[in-house]
Amino acid sequence: MSTKLGTRAGRLGTLAVLAVGLTGSAVALAPASASAACGGAVGGGWLDGGSWSSVHLRSTSSCTMYTRLTVDDATASIGHSWVIRVERQVNGTYGWLTSHTQSRSVIGGFQGTRDTATVPNSTVDDDRFRACYNHAGAGWVCTPWIEA
Repeated sequence: MSTKLGTRAGRLGTLAVLAVGLTGSAVALAPASASAACGGAVGGGWLDGGSWSSVHLRSTSSCTMYTRLTVDDATASIGHSWVIRVERQVNGTYGWLTSHTQSRSVIGGFQGTRDTATVPNSTVDDDRFRACYNHAGAGWVCTPWIEA
């Protein structure tokens, strides 16, 4: 297996970002580029829109991964609920298997961000990640798998 060092920024730059309307519909946004190997807003693509929220796959400075929900209209989010999740899969002898997940339930009526706990990341090409959300029990919507 080859190491990810030196290519992590390129891979993180291809992270998919979802825009989540309060109706629960998803719109795929263009990938954003990462400015650093690990840490901060690796997803980018924030929306300006009264009642929109966004779900991003993000990386910490130590390269662990998490999902962030951002709500930019507290009034419009009253009465809504989300569950956000980050998933990690590891490629082994039997193919891709889920090794870690972290979820967080979020009740509307706030403006700002809510994050899941983090999942680990390795320095070799044997893991992949995705961000998911479930709005008001309508079912899971996830980004494509990202090898980061």
